[in-house]
Amino acid sequence: MKKLRAQEILIPCISFGARARVVANSNMLTPIELVALKAIGAGLDEVAALSQVMGIGLRPVLDLIYDFWLKGYVVVLATETKVQLAGEAKKAHESGKLETLATAENNLEVVPLIQEMVSGAVLPHIGRQTPFGPESSLVPTLQSGLALERVTRGELLDAVQREIERNARMLGRPLVAQEAWVEPDQLLVEARGGDALVQQRRFLPLVVDISQDSDSERLIFDIVDAPQVPPPVRKAIARSLSSLAERLPDQIFFKRFREAFGKEAREDEPFSRVSSLHRLGRTVQSLESTDPGVLKQRHAQLVQMYREATDDIRAQARKEAAVRAVEGYEDHEKVIRGLLLQAETQLLLGNPWVRLEALLAPLPGGNESWFDLIQRALARGVQIFLLWGIQADSTLDLNVRNALVDLAERHPGRFLFTLRSSTLHAKFVIRDAHQALVTSYNFLDPPTHRDSLEMGVLIEGSSPGRAPAAVLSLLDWARAAFPDYRQSQRLLLLPDELGAVEQPELVVPLPPDVPEPRAIQGDAVGASPAIRFWATEWSAVHEKLQTLSLQHRHGAELVVDREHREALWRSLRSTERRLAILSDKLSADVVTDRFARHLRTRLAGGASCALVYRREGATDMADGPAARLVPLAQDYPDRFFLTEARSHAKILVSDDEVTIGSFNFLSYGGDYEGASGRRERAEISVCIHEPAVVDKVLQVLSHHWPQEFAPLAARTKSALVPALEHPVPPPLQPLFRELRGTDDPGELLLRWFGTREAPWNELEVLEQARIAEPLLARAAGAAIASAAELDSEGGRRWRCWLAEYQWRQTDFIGSALLMPEPDQGKLGLEAWLARFAVSVQAPTLPAVSLPAAEVMRAGQAQAVALLVLVSALEQGRFDDLKLLRSLEARLPASFRSWAQAARTYYAEALQPLPMALLRRSAGQKQRREKIDQARAEFVRALESAENIGFRFPLGEHTWERLQRPDYLLGRMRGGLSGDDPAGLGQYIAQLDEAGMDVERLMDDASYEERDEHNHQITDRKRPSCLKRLQIMLKSARSWVELAVPPGVTAPEARVLKASGTLKRELAGLGVEPGTLDPLAEPVRRFALARLEPLFSAEES
Repeated sequence: MKKLRAQEILIPCISFGARARVVANSNMLTPIELVALKAIGAGLDEVAALSQVMGIGLRPVLDLIYDFWLKGYVVVLATETKVQLAGEAKKAHESGKLETLATAENNLEVVPLIQEMVSGAVLPHIGRQTPFGPESSLVPTLQSGLALERVTRGELLDAVQREIERNARMLGRPLVAQEAWVEPDQLLVEARGGDALVQQRRFLPLVVDISQDSDSERLIFDIVDAPQVPPPVRKAIARSLSSLAERLPDQIFFKRFREAFGKEAREDEPFSRVSSLHRLGRTVQSLESTDPGVLKQRHAQLVQMYREATDDIRAQARKEAAVRAVEGYEDHEKVIRGLLLQAETQLLLGNPWVRLEALLAPLPGGNESWFDLIQRALARGVQIFLLWGIQADSTLDLNVRNALVDLAERHPGRFLFTLRSSTLHAKFVIRDAHQALVTSYNFLDPPTHRDSLEMGVLIEGSSPGRAPAAVLSLLDWARAAFPDYRQSQRLLLLPDELGAVEQPELVVPLPPDVPEPRAIQGDAVGASPAIRFWATEWSAVHEKLQTLSLQHRHGAELVVDREHREALWRSLRSTERRLAILSDKLSADVVTDRFARHLRTRLAGGASCALVYRREGATDMADGPAARLVPLAQDYPDRFFLTEARSHAKILVSDDEVTIGSFNFLSYGGDYEGASGRRERAEISVCIHEPAVVDKVLQVLSHHWPQEFAPLAARTKSALVPALEHPVPPPLQPLFRELRGTDDPGELLLRWFGTREAPWNELEVLEQARIAEPLLARAAGAAIASAAELDSEGGRRWRCWLAEYQWRQTDFIGSALLMPEPDQGKLGLEAWLARFAVSVQAPTLPAVSLPAAEVMRAGQAQAVALLVLVSALEQGRFDDLKLLRSLEARLPASFRSWAQAARTYYAEALQPLPMALLRRSAGQKQRREKIDQARAEFVRALESAENIGFRFPLGEHTWERLQRPDYLLGRMRGGLSGDDPAGLGQYIAQLDEAGMDVERLMDDASYEERDEHNHQITDRKRPSCLKRLQIMLKSARSWVELAVPPGVTAPEARVLKASGTLKRELAGLGVEPGTLDPLAEPVRRFALARLEPLFSAEES
């Protein structure tokens, strides 16, 4: 990755003034307050008398009395224009303890702030009034003026507090901002004078490192020096700069960096960013040798690092939330129903499509529909926002529109939706500020067949009544996404408006004080006890911050739009152990040569990867985009899995992080180009930094696809670190220390056992310590590979143990290589059985002679029977079925029925299972699913084309004619209603043969309906009509092409029929693990995998 270091840039900013209530952070009265209270207590109760005695003007005295009144120290007798002591002040005066009262100082001040116009963050009044350097150092922005609508109250108060602290340090008085707000005149008035605080331009200088991705040429910014800019704001500015580089590529600011990268011949190695806490830790390690002469400057440096570290930790803590994965249709409907029933103030529903049947149909297992639940919430006084529409020109079905309009009229001001599309692909439900569900499930337009995997995530506060930051961010995003600005302003954002409280500010340890000069005066360098104590205090602060960071490292954050694409490529670059990507489609927009190259790098680094998609999308290759990934599956068969399956979930797993939501990672580029002016559909997901949630998601996926996801579920970070149940003997403690510091113990174990004289004894110790079995297997393999003598008692015992371990992993070849003769393992594995399994697993190897059935143990007989089934049915070795007859007396009834089924199949088919034909037959199910999908898209496109509204007669009459049975829309509706894709295909073929397109058909219909003024649809309505008709015809073609069934020959039909009977008889092979002998269980899994085409095929 190329890099330009230490580049000075200027961020445009605009200044404004915030009104703030500022109080002194002191528990003592100021001298003037003490004198005033004593004077009032002594009887000087008139304002004029107080002013005269104290020697100050009348207005300052009135301000002082007002502060006392706010604090409750005085009461004002308005009719007599007098003031008297009250409350705590009266009691303190009577007891002679006025000095113990807290100050009543309470000032309303205008605090100058700035808003930087790259990310929109509010900062203290820093920066410069005039720019410096070349023009090309000024960052171009899309924001042109002050825009505070997305600045939260907390962010504004934080910026005010930072500005007050800056001034308080100069004044030597500690001040605190209690509240802050912005007056409307700050938003409307521009600066006229040089000293004005209102909307005056300023420029914030920053130093950045800029890198360029060698594949995508995307510019990546890293802010390395930004005094008084908090780390969260730095990250927001860096992300926004990268986005601007893509949206404004022709601006000179970005062009000069790209030109510089073009001239750069050398590529720097990618570097890892050092966290602010890590920088603080490195600095405090050498504090004892600090020179007294630079102590003050060093302390100021540490305080700045401390603030950056605490800002990062607090930002981390604000992301904390309770998170639960939601799986399947029933679980989603249960969660959404609960959110609708529990809403008290506000409810937000987001779904790209809305279907009337989905709104009105009773939910499975209940009598209420979504419409009923929405009405109940409205009756309770809950305001509900509905966001819908995937494209900018999407329209609601006429029946849905009427139903929603009627609902809005019956609940005015509470049910809020617009007839304009929100242009979103996101699916979500937000209850107040307490909970939010973000999902892949189209709950307002569910699929007809409930057979796909749907996955979502439910976010709620870490304790009841607490508003998670991710939910607040989603509320803020929803307000911006709602199409009607005036209605969107009614959407409540603040927790206290929604009956919740914000995440409390994390309490962090305070930094130590710098030693007084007199405490270190005359001491030698580094020898001062005061400096040593100061250094120790800083080390203690760093350790406490480290503990806080670890305690609050798990959380959830919102992922919006292009951030999905960045998350995908970040995972492809940095994943170390496991990577899983689930997407509805797989297309060439994402699965490029660059994608495959990065994926290969992850696999070469030892990661396990699984990709699941439901269908293929856009392609640039004859064999489809999946063809780019086939070589990876061939090169890494045990660690790369590419699966086409019924899944609508959108999931990205990278090590111990998972992102779940609406974004199709494998098919949607998510470029969000700004130059065209076209608004991209909005995407929302939630990124969860919680290993337990990741493990739960992978367990769910393992349940659906065990072969693909079980390896990923096993690759938790804890699985690579030895977890002990017993103490480790001292000789092995160095090994365990090193194991805890490595992610790949293989090389380390080889080195360790290569130097050991008694490896078998140490393996015994490791077994007694009960370390994880995968790690023990690697240790046994390293010991066997390094041992000089394998025929000793210990060597044979551990070869047996490892052989049975490999057997349980269905690695029969490895098991046969390890198993010594004539030993027998604890499961009952012997060398002859391992060799027989190898002859079935690798059929090119010679057959193996077996012992007599009478001498076989029960588990051995079951394993042999299952292996014979595979050899006969898959490889055509039907002579082996004779062996089953001799074994049947020792086999359970289910095994005997399986043997009979195999013999029956052979008698009917006279050939092994036709795997290619079965795979093609298995594809029929997926093909029917694709047909259903294409038909649903055709239905939507046809309804969209039929429901175009016109305000002029020719348009209405043209559309009425087109909907007649012999015209375009009528023929389309007839083919759909009659479920006659063949007839519709003939009509489309006739159109193609005659050279008729939708434009000509529409114009012909208009000509037949012409009047004296118009003979065709023109002007602005014409492009919209043509677009909908073209989309409709394209979707009709897709349906027709998929719906034509392929033919099957008579011999193939006969074999498929026999295979169907066999499949029913062998259904018992899918029994739950544990019902067979442990020795036969791995063979059952092997048989299921080898005969998978049979079980996936559809019966004819």
